[in-house]
Amino acid sequence: MTNSQIILNVATRESELSVTQTEQLLVYLKGIIPAIDYNVKKFTTTGDRNQKKDLRDSEDNFFTKDIDDAVIAGVVDFGIHSAKDCPYPAPSGLDWFWAPIFEDQRDVIVARKNTHLADLPENPVIGVSSDRREKFSVKRFPNGRIKSIRGDIKSRISQLDGGAYDVIIIALAAIKRLGIEDRITEIIPLNELMPPDAQGKLCISFRKNDKHFIELRKLFNPPVIFASAGIGSIGNLTIAVKDALKECEVCLYDSLINPKIFDYIHCDATLINVGKRNNSHPHPQESITNLIAYYARTNQKVVRLKGGDSTIFGRLDEEINLLENLQIPYRILAGISSFQSISASNGLLLTKRGENQGFTVFTAVNKDKKIVDIAKLKPYDLPLVIYMGIKAIRKLIANLLTNEDISKAMPVAIIFGADSIDEIIVIGTVENIVDKVKEVKTSLPGLIVIGQCVTNIGRNKYNILSNHKVLLTGSKAITTKAKREIVRYGGMAIELPLIKQIPCLQLKNIFKKIEDESWLIITSPSAARILISQMKTEKIDFRKIPHLAVCGSQTENEFIKSGIYPEIVPKDKFSAEELKKEILNVIPKNVKIFRLRSDLATTDLSDFLRQNKYKVNDCVLYNTKSVVVSELPKFDSVFFASNSAVVTFINNFGVEKLEDKLVIAIGKPTQRTLNKAGIKNIITSHKATSKDSIFNLARHLVGGKINNNNK
Repeated sequence: MTNSQIILNVATRESELSVTQTEQLLVYLKGIIPAIDYNVKKFTTTGDRNQKKDLRDSEDNFFTKDIDDAVIAGVVDFGIHSAKDCPYPAPSGLDWFWAPIFEDQRDVIVARKNTHLADLPENPVIGVSSDRREKFSVKRFPNGRIKSIRGDIKSRISQLDGGAYDVIIIALAAIKRLGIEDRITEIIPLNELMPPDAQGKLCISFRKNDKHFIELRKLFNPPVIFASAGIGSIGNLTIAVKDALKECEVCLYDSLINPKIFDYIHCDATLINVGKRNNSHPHPQESITNLIAYYARTNQKVVRLKGGDSTIFGRLDEEINLLENLQIPYRILAGISSFQSISASNGLLLTKRGENQGFTVFTAVNKDKKIVDIAKLKPYDLPLVIYMGIKAIRKLIANLLTNEDISKAMPVAIIFGADSIDEIIVIGTVENIVDKVKEVKTSLPGLIVIGQCVTNIGRNKYNILSNHKVLLTGSKAITTKAKREIVRYGGMAIELPLIKQIPCLQLKNIFKKIEDESWLIITSPSAARILISQMKTEKIDFRKIPHLAVCGSQTENEFIKSGIYPEIVPKDKFSAEELKKEILNVIPKNVKIFRLRSDLATTDLSDFLRQNKYKVNDCVLYNTKSVVVSELPKFDSVFFASNSAVVTFINNFGVEKLEDKLVIAIGKPTQRTLNKAGIKNIITSHKATSKDSIFNLARHLVGGKINNNNK
């Protein structure tokens, strides 16, 4: 990333809350992309000027129109709004997304200063600004008098304290952002008053196709996942789709989905039935597409769940077109289609050696809802997919050209190693594909695809890591989360474990010693995993673990999986230095401490604690062994999660293999090892986690694109 500065003008309302939340968001954005500076311009809106209108009767752009007009006109580059104030659909020429920082969504009751709810009069006056708050107030205060309230948050509180109201209902997010939590009388539980999805969220509005904000949105908003549920049995659901459903926050699903599939979706996720049945279309296709585009911009994990395989007669093209136009990333997960299922369930084989060379699949009704004239249908009217034809491609193409209906310009693609990390795609026409494929040297199997559908290749190019291969050098346990984040940004994860961890043979003795100690210190997720695994193997009661101190959230999470909750976890910087500070603040001197580590970890922490009068027993829990690898896959960037992986990589392949690559280090110690080897192009995580490491890779690439866009 270069040091050149980009200055963007941002519009916000002039209220104290709007300015405060804008400043908080800009500090966050500045930390992500330091090359951008922001110039804040304050606006009054219709909602600010008209203080008499009841908000329950106001227009949907009451607080946004003036700012959005300024964005569209080019007076400012973008606007920052409270998300619940924003209309949808957005004004023509405008695009938007929810910001990645947000506050508590709940509402609160605020009474007059130094007053409790028990002190309210018999018929209290309740100040509300929405129908849902009115409904809650009628139920909570049956003898109360509902009265509309206007003004910014501090103005409303002033009206309350001045006697115009006895209590008011407002958003907890506003209270927190203004730092006036002392005014909260009661936080309303979600089961009593459910807030709108947008409450507590901030929305960034920008001119459609603005390259800076298109890139920022890719960084913050997860890609939409078009997931194929398979057909019939729950067993036809793929592992990839199952994993996507477990993480999704919004699921738009079709009818005829096996209901057991919903067991994989978290109970807090939003489920929206957008399915169609014969003669019943409660959600027209345009409505479904707009719903997908809306949720895709709300910083939530969205799954569009379709039956069978969504790429076959699933109207997928219509649903991804709008995302393509908005340059919103998406992923497609394949599924089991009905034509595959009929073969598996009853032995009806659509291909059989010596009998059926292949088959044609088509829909009986065209886009005009007319029945297809089967008698006139030619094989060449449909895409041709040819298996096992690479060696015979010259003869196949020559034979095809004998048909006068086939144009020499007909698109052709040859796909080697389909859907693998080594996938190679050769695109041409009937006229030139034979010459083009000669240049490819591979042993991978290839599919030949002939037809206009080939022109769709190259879509879904808006993911940050599209066609980007990230090499993961750690053990599988370490790189699982990194792999998930790489896929989330549309990249390809190549696993190449360079180290393996071998538990020590003296574990029974180690476990006996642990019981005699007051505190146990674990400073890596690997140590936590090995300790827990070996305790299970040896059938050692987890309750025998003493007080526990760990180095960071990933190590903490390894223990939490087994119901063990560490008492010391550095909250900001996950490092041994931060852990030292926490120990000195929490654990009394002369206490017995047991430190378990790998053979490669230093004794610096134990030595430090001994110097500070702690009784430390330092012991090696596992040994780290290098893995010899003879072949290095092609990659664009490499992620190192440990010093030992760096050393092993260099011993196997040499430093020169890293010279023109992006190198990601999980933390400062790994960065120092890379620096000693002469590696300079290093992206170092702010937090020593796999997730943050891959986010920093994405942030680096987005920052580079924004700088290039500005040239």
